[in-house]
Amino acid sequence: MTHFIRQPRLSVATAVATLIGLTPASLTLAQDSATNLRTADGIVETVVVLGTNRLNVSELSGTAPVDVVSADELLRTGAPSLLQALQIVVPSAHFPQGLGVGGEAWNAKAVSLGGLSPSYTLVLLNGKRINPNATVRTQPGFDKGSQAVDLDQIPVSAIKRVEVLRDGASAQYGSDAIAGVVNIVLRDDTEGVQLSNQTGQYTDGQGFSNTVNGWAATALPGDGFANISFNYTRSEAVSTRVPDLRQYYFPGDPREATVNRDIWGSGKPERDVINVLVNAETRPTENLTLYGYAGYSQKDSLAALIPLRPSDNANVRSIFPDGFQTRTDHRSKNLLAALGSRWGQRDHGQYDLSVTYGENSARRYAIGATNASLGIASPTEFFVGEFANAQTNVDLNYVHDIATGLWAQPLTLSAGVAYRHEQWREFAGDPLGNTHGGVPILDGPNAGQVAPVGYPPGNQPLSASDAGSYSRNVKSLYVSLEQPFSEKISAGLTARTEDYSDFGSTTNAQGSLRYDFTPVFAIRSSIGTGYRAPSLGQMWLSQTTGQAPTGVGIITQGRLLPVSNPIAQLLGASDLKPEKSTSYTLGGVWQFANTSLTVDVYRRDIRDAIVYSGNLSGPYVTGVLNSAGYTDISIATYFTNAVDLRTQGVDVVGQQQWRFFGGEGVLNLSAAASWRDVEIETVRNNAFLEAAGLSIITRAARGDIESAAPRSKIVLGADYRFKGWGTNLNVTRYGSMLFSNIANVANNQRLDAKWITNLDVSYRFNPTVQVQLGVQNLFDVDTEALLPVNRTVSYTPYTSTPTDPFGTFYYGKLTFNF
Repeated sequence: MTHFIRQPRLSVATAVATLIGLTPASLTLAQDSATNLRTADGIVETVVVLGTNRLNVSELSGTAPVDVVSADELLRTGAPSLLQALQIVVPSAHFPQGLGVGGEAWNAKAVSLGGLSPSYTLVLLNGKRINPNATVRTQPGFDKGSQAVDLDQIPVSAIKRVEVLRDGASAQYGSDAIAGVVNIVLRDDTEGVQLSNQTGQYTDGQGFSNTVNGWAATALPGDGFANISFNYTRSEAVSTRVPDLRQYYFPGDPREATVNRDIWGSGKPERDVINVLVNAETRPTENLTLYGYAGYSQKDSLAALIPLRPSDNANVRSIFPDGFQTRTDHRSKNLLAALGSRWGQRDHGQYDLSVTYGENSARRYAIGATNASLGIASPTEFFVGEFANAQTNVDLNYVHDIATGLWAQPLTLSAGVAYRHEQWREFAGDPLGNTHGGVPILDGPNAGQVAPVGYPPGNQPLSASDAGSYSRNVKSLYVSLEQPFSEKISAGLTARTEDYSDFGSTTNAQGSLRYDFTPVFAIRSSIGTGYRAPSLGQMWLSQTTGQAPTGVGIITQGRLLPVSNPIAQLLGASDLKPEKSTSYTLGGVWQFANTSLTVDVYRRDIRDAIVYSGNLSGPYVTGVLNSAGYTDISIATYFTNAVDLRTQGVDVVGQQQWRFFGGEGVLNLSAAASWRDVEIETVRNNAFLEAAGLSIITRAARGDIESAAPRSKIVLGADYRFKGWGTNLNVTRYGSMLFSNIANVANNQRLDAKWITNLDVSYRFNPTVQVQLGVQNLFDVDTEALLPVNRTVSYTPYTSTPTDPFGTFYYGKLTFNF
């Protein structure tokens, strides 16, 4: 074995054994094997969990690229959430800030890999699939249309490490793993208590936040453990503070000269988040292990919609004579639970039986709103509606190390069956908010005309016709073989069949191979097929949305239609079907002394990709909507399998360690880069839209898919530890992005690359007390603003960007260990 010192920094992106063994069983069966290997000269390498059922597979001896991020690494970033920490340290991970208005507050804080939508990344907790958020993102961005797992629900204090597989793995794990897998491994301490408090804010005084983290552990019989972890975060809103330049009052009104234009602009909402998670394991007998976890998360966010001006037709001026900026109160709750047992021995066959359940609900309220069609009787607060999503998984897995006598190491056989039940529900909001009351516009130049419904227009509460409950069942069967043929060659093969109650059956396979030319250099490769079934939310979401134009135009109403809706079918929609993918990966691993380097090239072809259509408008669309009774709606959208995608890229990760002062000082250096390109290869328009001169994928929709995420990312890190001192420096370069103007290609805007520097310094006074001071965006690098012609309204200068436009953020943290 090559002599390599395993360090936590990015792990070198190589860890895992034969990709072919990836299964839910791979993780649960190997979970208690995540120890260390010691080489002949005493150097330690980490045994990883993600991706194999083989025992004693170290990080650099596998066939697939994996980033392993330790809990200490996450904490040293100073990031208040798991998702933000991953974006800082993992080159392939991307998290858009989401700096829009209103609806951004209840979108899932989801991670994406390789520039693809978060829908293509599967998230596991201790190797178990967890449920996605109930909401479907409808705001612009490369993640538009995604229904993904919200990582905000996992307290950072509960995490032992995070493993990020950067390879297509749906043949091993099932749906949603086309871009890769993120596995969150929970803390398994047997003793100790930790409590910390972190406080910070931006240099302009905005965004004050305070986070309390803690965990406590105790031993259970049979070398078991019980851990309880929690975090509470309170953060104030952050606004772009760009004045609203629109005309507020009717022409000639003297109040126009003195109107307060310093509104609550686009940015981050006011938030309260609390998470609690318990993880436990015990071994009643030598061959029986019982395990489980349970978690609860609650997130309340207060955000702002586009202001309702005094002159707007949707305003009741006797209620709001100077207009009002509607606030939306978002309340999300999430439950997680798992219970399982492992029994038997690997040389005779080991079993793993588990049941997991997850449930998410998202409710939304409007504060300061009107339904102008009710006149002076209009309420000023509305219940907007609710989404709920639940998922139950039952898995039985088997693993057996078979000594065939043909090779020195055994053949690892894995097999299993699984059942999953999914349910998604949409609940109607307050009828007073979505029903036309018959009262005309009461005053102003449009008095007597039909008054609009909404708060303001385009944001009506969910109606009774939107509401519904939908479910499906999924059954799966897999088998996997892993065989090291010699010290130089190892290979694997897996196959998986899944049967959907609404889509029928699909079978996929993957193979992998690794060859070590020398103790210093090896190559690894994989090829496989995959798939992703549309989420229930993508299939059935129905709502009226606000379509804000660029510049200072008027908000129009749009209708998101499920593909089963007859109106959508008149516009060319058809039933959604699963996406199919083919994935290729080829990489090299160099490891020598205290240095390592990995280079992985990949390509993924996705057929029948599920995307959000462009905003369909024009006489034909208006005619179809009007004939269906939607007389106040001029834009229609729906989900479609209309495109084929190709994503390809290169990931490079290097790492080196230096020791000083007799080993008391340790310097870890790391450099990583990710280049990726996402392209639409084929667009399948339909006859209905072609006849009307329309395309199902508009320029803006194409831009969301291809250009809304940075095409490159470079991460440079230096971490130095000496006695009680610690210093962590991280520099990240986010590549350029392209903003596509919906109306005119001449107004497309290239957003330049940005270098962001983060610095964290800590000192441990004694084993009990540690102080940590840090700064994010040390040099106050500005995020590039959109040109006025590209802003949805005048005061929204930023698009969905990986960089924070609010400047430098300072924080301090105090930690107590007992």
